[in-house]
Amino acid sequence: VMTTSTSLVETNTRKPKLLPCSHSVCLYCTIPPTLRCPLCREICPIPAGGVISFPAAFFINQLLDVMQRQRKDVVPSCSNHPSDQLLYCETCDLVFCEHCQTSVINKKCDEHTVVPLSIAIKRMSEIVVYRAKGRLRALDDAHVAVNREIVQLDGNVDKIVEQINTAIQEVSNLVENRRRVLIETVRVRRDEKRKVLKDQLEVIQDEKKKLQKELESCKMDIRSMARQLKDGAAEDNWQRKIIEPRENAFLRINTNSEQMLIDVEKNLNEFGKLYASNTFPGTSTIEVPTHMGIHVENTVTLITRDVDGKARKTGGDPVEVELELIALDSHLSTNRLADAYKKRAEEEMPVAFKYPTKCWWDEPTKRMFVLDSGNKRVRVLREDGDVITDVRNDEFKSGTVGMVYLGNEELVVLSWQQKMLSKLNTRGEILKAVQFSEFYQPTDVAVDSRGRFVIADKTKIFIFDANFKPVLSFPVRETKGAEVKCVGVGMDDDVIVGTTDELLLYDGAGKMMRRLNVSPPGTVMPKIGGRFNITTVTCDVTTGQIVVIFTDKKMDRTTIGVVSYKGDFLYSIEPGPHEKFMAPCGIFVHKNKAFVTDFERNTVRSYKYK
Repeated sequence: VMTTSTSLVETNTRKPKLLPCSHSVCLYCTIPPTLRCPLCREICPIPAGGVISFPAAFFINQLLDVMQRQRKDVVPSCSNHPSDQLLYCETCDLVFCEHCQTSVINKKCDEHTVVPLSIAIKRMSEIVVYRAKGRLRALDDAHVAVNREIVQLDGNVDKIVEQINTAIQEVSNLVENRRRVLIETVRVRRDEKRKVLKDQLEVIQDEKKKLQKELESCKMDIRSMARQLKDGAAEDNWQRKIIEPRENAFLRINTNSEQMLIDVEKNLNEFGKLYASNTFPGTSTIEVPTHMGIHVENTVTLITRDVDGKARKTGGDPVEVELELIALDSHLSTNRLADAYKKRAEEEMPVAFKYPTKCWWDEPTKRMFVLDSGNKRVRVLREDGDVITDVRNDEFKSGTVGMVYLGNEELVVLSWQQKMLSKLNTRGEILKAVQFSEFYQPTDVAVDSRGRFVIADKTKIFIFDANFKPVLSFPVRETKGAEVKCVGVGMDDDVIVGTTDELLLYDGAGKMMRRLNVSPPGTVMPKIGGRFNITTVTCDVTTGQIVVIFTDKKMDRTTIGVVSYKGDFLYSIEPGPHEKFMAPCGIFVHKNKAFVTDFERNTVRSYKYK
């Protein structure tokens, strides 16, 4: 068919022929003894002289001649061999004729990529066209971006003009208000002086009338006249009240107008300083430290440059920062995950302890209470570690494992050996004690906002009221075979329970709410039982975060975990090689720090966890 074979008409076998149905085909496509038109499928009889006797397709021949001439005009040819195509070496970037060039370069080109010049021109034309189209698209985008900047510039100018007008109008209002206040003050003072003088004028008129009446009547006796002549004080009083003006006309305002105008002009010149920037974002760079940590302060440096790449020496550019949280792959090992989240201990309390178990912070009195069981006492400390006093009682001899501070100089301690809950004051005097027969192996005690005591037993949670009377209890059976190790109070008096397998959250009535994840997402969990042994737990009521100490039984490593109240793992805190936990059993949070007692290390350490 001529629509598909015109580009192949190069020899006599491809000559275009016109069929009786008026369609054109090349000579190669006419196959005897019968011929069916490839377009209309009509059977065309072959003439006696054979297929070559079909008339020539003159229109197609003319079209081919035109295309051939155009091709020769576009693709240059060798002047000595016009019928042969020139060649192009892509390696040497050289155009040459295969017949007339026999130089060394041509010999080198035999080992290179050599293509006909027409193909090279076509390839390069396509590349140039592709790049040109890409630049056209870039120019269109640039046109849109520049127009956007113009619109934003006009919008910023309108906003600035509005701000200027508003600020100047406010200044004008202040000036006008001050003018009115000053004028009103002057007029009020004038009216006050004027009233005094007007009153004096009335007194003068009354005195004149009185004297004129006395003169006209001449009834003043001789003794009255003698008394008036002798009364000098009355004469002075009369002079002061009537003759001399009681008020003066002096009024003056200290405007200090020259200095005021200087100050106003200075302030106006300093007002409304215009900032502009020639920062070009495309040439600006950010320097990021090689190592960065999470939940700690990190610093990156933004270096701004202009369109010529010159670093700017002044700042003030508005900067928008987008932070992207990159989740760690689930296939990472637990060790690498811990390394990614770890932080180190900050300081150790400079106080001697022996087997410290529980600790407590009282915010109103700024005191720390540490149950120092080995020394059979509760140490009361300041925040810096200075010892205030020691609370001693024989009750501490009987395996005391829990302690809370109630305020009003009262403590409550829990003994697992005697299964006893005791209240005592800071002088060591027992105020109340109760033994509960249902206790099996109590391990921890906490107090909620209603003054109720939440006690962790081996497989149960008991709740007592402020008078040590049992209110309710509920079993902890979410994981078969797990034992309750610790307890804490959460938001709205929820109960946080730590077991030998996992961390659980109950409401104040003992209804299971949810499990709390103490490990990063993707951590491999055993099919039976749990992986994490919860040692001690507390809740930061200011943020709702739960801070827990747990041991990874698979890795045999103890760390501090921070969990959101919804149960999502946030991050963990791993001590350094020489600060590893041995037997942590008490924790409280204060000023972005977690204070931890270690039973075997005999220490109380603080860790920064925010």
